Order: sequence, then structure tokens, then C-alpha cells
Amino acid sequence: MAFGCALVCFSSSRTVWSQSPATAVDSAAKVVDLEKLKHPLQPALWKIEGNGLTEPSYLFGTVHHKDSRVTVLHPAAEKAFDQAAHFYSEMEKNSAKQQMAMMKLLRRDGKTLTESLGPELTKEVKATILAIDPDYNLQNLQILKTWVASLMIPTISKPGEGGEGKVQPGAKSLDDVLYQRAKKASKKIGAMETADSQATVFEQFTEEEQIQFVKASVGLLKKSEEQTEPAKRLHELYLANDIVELAKRTSSESESEELGSKELGLRLNKALKGDRNVKMADKIEGLLAETPDESHFFAVGVGHYIGDDSVTEMLVEKGYTVTPAFEPLDPKLEIQGYASQRNIEVVRDSKAKGAKDEMGTSLADIRW
Repeated sequence: MAFGCALVCFSSSRTVWSQSPATAVDSAAKVVDLEKLKHPLQPALWKIEGNGLTEPSYLFGTVHHKDSRVTVLHPAAEKAFDQAAHFYSEMEKNSAKQQMAMMKLLRRDGKTLTESLGPELTKEVKATILAIDPDYNLQNLQILKTWVASLMIPTISKPGEGGEGKVQPGAKSLDDVLYQRAKKASKKIGAMETADSQATVFEQFTEEEQIQFVKASVGLLKKSEEQTEPAKRLHELYLANDIVELAKRTSSESESEELGSKELGLRLNKALKGDRNVKMADKIEGLLAETPDESHFFAVGVGHYIGDDSVTEMLVEKGYTVTPAFEPLDPKLEIQGYASQRNIEVVRDSKAKGAKDEMGTSLADIRW
């Protein structure tokens, strides 16, 4: 279940496609080894022009990971970041506001998580988690709001297996790396959302509905154990910039299936993506209008830039020209990745013979 993604497939009918620079791929063999990449194969980057702008601005899609191949920008994204005078992250980053945000994750109803879930579901949650990590401190979940626990559970992994790929001790996530770089470069810094606005996304759902999120999360955690390192699959898709496949694997239909309710899945999709994208697009329009002669760099979860209800399409409707700085991937391209997953080919065409949905994701995998 992709609580934080709510992705849908590409709609390029109103988006201008551009030619991207040559990539380090063996064009004859149509093979790329992700293990050897220094940065993503192509940038999850869109250029914004027109509508009175005298300088281009950029939309950059992120994932909340620490892998060095993710945190090192593609040269095209690096150039866009460097020239931008303004930087906007998805969430406020200063320490005081982050502490306030943490407080909003804690229960205030006088109950523990166990008391909310009931004995049967609590037993299932406990057994599923401890089967993966016998030393996991279950008390960490007791003080969290139910919806917060539903986001934490799918991220639990076996000791020593974080699915983060090439991660150095003390490494920061892509979002944090960009924020720190923008601060060091004295860019004008802002955020697209606040802790309050992000918490409101889930707190509009009843406690009973949040318990359904927990049930779905447990199912997702069990499913992930039956697959081969699903978090690494997510890495492969982002490193290859296979946005279409990311969208298909995290669609609202899959959310409805996991939740056991089409109606709840649609409401969740609207709350996570549709409603927030409208607010993001409106905010971007206002910021661009304030300083049309300066470049802006908007770094938020890649899911917000994909599909008919995406920020990109909404900006096009507002009169801007939005141009991807990448090309659709060749469906014949073979993706080879981690040593533990030999000769992996990420299928991009849903009609391709043998195509399967092999990956589960969580809100922690792609930033919401």
C-alpha cells in the first residue's frame, strides 16, 4: 500500500517532451548496471517557463533515501539547482519546527496504540514485526497516533537490511542534503507544506479508518518479506528514472486493494495527492508571480509531478510551459542492479509478456 505516493500513470498530452543529453548506457547492448551509477540515469526534473517568467524555474522529484547514487544529483538537476535563487523543500526543515512536528505524531486520546487496535490486531502486529526483527522495541509504537504507526510498520526491516543501497554512516536523505546545500549557498529557503497541513491529511480519517491503515500496513510488511528486497526495487526505479513504472506500482487501485475498500482508497488518494497538489500548484504560481525574474527550485516527492492530477499538469493549465528534462525509457533497456538480485530487468510495459507487480512501497519510501 502506497500511503504516501498516490501515484498515477503519466499523462503527457499537455506536457512538452524535450531531448535529454546522452546517458552512460551501452546503447548497443541496451543494458545499464545501476550498481555502477554515480547518480540517477536521468533527472526527475521539469523546467517551468512562460506565463511572464523571464527566468526558468524547476520542479524536482525526490525520494526520501540516503543512497549516495540518489543524493548525488544528475548533472542536469545539479545545474538547475545551482542557478536557482530560491529553494523550496516539501516540509519545513528548521529544528524548532521539526520538534513541533514530532509532537503532532504523539497520541493525545489517553490511550496506547494497543488499546486502540484491540488484542487481536495487536497480536498480529507484534508477531509480524518480531518475526522480522526480534529485538524491535514495540514500545516505540505505543505513544504514536494510529495513522503514524501505520506508516512506521512497513519500514521495519531485518537488522542490517535497510534497503538503502550505498549508504555511508551518518548519511542524510536526499531532501536533507538539498536543504543543507541550499542553506550553505545562501539561497532563499521555503517549504511547500507545514507539519499541520501534512498531519491534517491523515487526521481527517476516523480512528476506525486509521486502524484499517494499520491492518493494510501489516499485510504490506508480510508481503515485503515474501519478496526480494522491495526497497531496493524502489531504488532501481528511481535510479533509472522509470517514473511510469513507479506510478503503476503505487496506483490508487493498489491502495484500494490493500485497504479492502475502494471508497476508502479513493478518499485516501484524493487527500494524499489531489487536494495537496492543488494547494502546491497554487502556491508555486504565487511564488513565481512574486519574483518572475528569479529561478526557483521546488523539491518535493516525485509522485506530486506525475499524472492528470499532478502539479505539472495543473501548472500547464495555469498557462506555464512545463518541459521534462528527460526522455521516456526504452522498454528494451535491461536494468541490472544489486549483487543480491542478479540480472534484474525492471518491466516498464504493463502489456509485456510476464509483467508482474513485484514491489511494495510505503510512505517512508517516497516522500509524501
